[in-house]
Amino acid sequence: MLSNRFKRFAGVALVALAVTGCAHRNLIKDGEEFYTQGRYELAVERYEEALKLKPNDKDTQNRLQQARRDFTAWLSQVRSAANTAYDRNNLGKAMLLYGKVAQATHEQSAWDRYNSAYQTIATQHQFRIKLDSDRRVFGDDLGYGVAGLQLVNKVNSKLGNEARVSMSRAPVHYNLSESVVPEVQQYVSGQVMVSNPDFIRLQGDVSDQRYQLDRAKDNLRDARRDFKRERRELESAERDLAKEEGALNKLNITDPQYDTQKREVDRLKDKVSRQREEVRRADDEVDKRGRKLDRADHKLDSLLTEFSIVPPTVMEDVYSDYHYERYILTKTASSALVMEVDGRRSDTPVNVVSEDDYYDDHYTIGLSRKSAMVESDLDMESRLNSEVRIAAQNRLKALVSDYKQSLLLEAAQVVGNDDRFDAWVAHGVAGSPGVDGFLADKMRQYLELELGRGGELDINALLTLHPGA
Repeated sequence: MLSNRFKRFAGVALVALAVTGCAHRNLIKDGEEFYTQGRYELAVERYEEALKLKPNDKDTQNRLQQARRDFTAWLSQVRSAANTAYDRNNLGKAMLLYGKVAQATHEQSAWDRYNSAYQTIATQHQFRIKLDSDRRVFGDDLGYGVAGLQLVNKVNSKLGNEARVSMSRAPVHYNLSESVVPEVQQYVSGQVMVSNPDFIRLQGDVSDQRYQLDRAKDNLRDARRDFKRERRELESAERDLAKEEGALNKLNITDPQYDTQKREVDRLKDKVSRQREEVRRADDEVDKRGRKLDRADHKLDSLLTEFSIVPPTVMEDVYSDYHYERYILTKTASSALVMEVDGRRSDTPVNVVSEDDYYDDHYTIGLSRKSAMVESDLDMESRLNSEVRIAAQNRLKALVSDYKQSLLLEAAQVVGNDDRFDAWVAHGVAGSPGVDGFLADKMRQYLELELGRGGELDINALLTLHPGA
């Protein structure tokens, strides 16, 4: 028992070692590929994972140390480039590079420079509005929670990131309309006599069972005939055996015919034994077929009893279509969000609907009269105001989004690679933080052209390291 357990344990251990070894080789292979490509950060990650699987492996330790040295050297290059950009007031480029250093080393000085640059860029490129709105409609929190939007008391409309915005709700108009919906419902209009499906089913069952009973009788008759035949063969074999045994008893054991006669007697004994088994089987078959006949006869009696009490016909409901009209009463409250941005007006239609149906008495189908109940003007106005607030919040988000896109268009006009990169970062910080995938790739490639690929530059991650992003 202990030996078997040890073998199972050893087998599991060998499998685990094989899996670990395979995983370790794959990680080392990936690390080598990344290191050859000059992507030291990814090489470090793979070698660290490999070292967890084989902590004492010297080759893995050496590979990891070399990759770390090269990654550290690359970070020093990034730190130097960040300092240069910061001194030249290229805050966008400096922010992302300090972010990479802080992300990899957790240096407080890098975090401080990153947060300082982020705060400056965000302040310079935050969209600011002076908002005038009716508090009874819009409440006190309109504009709050919109990423990249700041509410101020005074603006300079000549600046691209400042605007004077007023919002109001147009007068509410109520409208009642009615429509007709044709309806159809079935009802029991009478009864008709039809053949009873249970009676028809029983007719078929009785016919089938009579056939089964006839088959059971035939099978029993065949079994009895077989039993008689086997019994006759047994009696014949027993007579032959008695005859040969009598002849054997007359011989002396020294007689030349004795052995031959003895073999004949033994053969007949075997034959009698086998034939007795055949007789027993035939007798069992007669008993088995007899029980089947009894069951078939009993089932037929039960069906005939049921057949005698099931009526041949039954009354069946007749269904007819009842046509009637259902009326839909629709009440609509319509208004609009009126928005002015530096004197330019735009209206956003808003409406809410209250609907119910009504109909008359229809006794034929058991339908009682129903009246339509629609919301009051006061309730609908309250719902309408909620929709207007949602529309207003969405329009403010759209304003910030439009401003964010305008920064991207402005960046295309900027002369100087570092200044254009700063403009891209400003676009990424403004509004909802981040840039699309195409621009993120361009920004990453721009930095890699100067610094190489020693570390991974996830632009959108670096744009959102600030706690307020």
